[in-house]
Amino acid sequence: MRSVLLILVFFLFSASPGFSDDREDAETAAGLVVRMFDEKKFSELWDSLTHSLFKKNLTRDQFLANMTIGRSTFGRMTSSRHISTDFSKSDPIYNYEGQIYAITFLNEYGPLRFYERIVMALDEDGEFRLAGVFGAPAGSPAQ
Repeated sequence: MRSVLLILVFFLFSASPGFSDDREDAETAAGLVVRMFDEKKFSELWDSLTHSLFKKNLTRDQFLANMTIGRSTFGRMTSSRHISTDFSKSDPIYNYEGQIYAITFLNEYGPLRFYERIVMALDEDGEFRLAGVFGAPAGSPAQ
């Protein structure tokens, strides 16, 4: 019984580094997305870091228009802080099965503060790419 338990523990811990690496890869990619938002590199973001599934549900022109209009009042980012990372294996909205990480940041653009959730999904080529963006005002630091 003890050897079975040790083998089970070994497999549980040996599987963890891969999960950890994927999480780090998704967080790194999400950080790049946030920087590209700040630098208003929307075309480059669409071309290189947007998930194929996201592209099936949105045209390039729609994406560029939404990003440009939605972020037009933002100045340069003055601060960005990683808040949390959540994992899921499926997205019922897009009928997607795979590794999905929702990475939440608190981003400040001068006096404006926003929680921005960057959804990264593992694409067919094994890279994490943008699969969704959500945001909401964060209020003042005193709130």
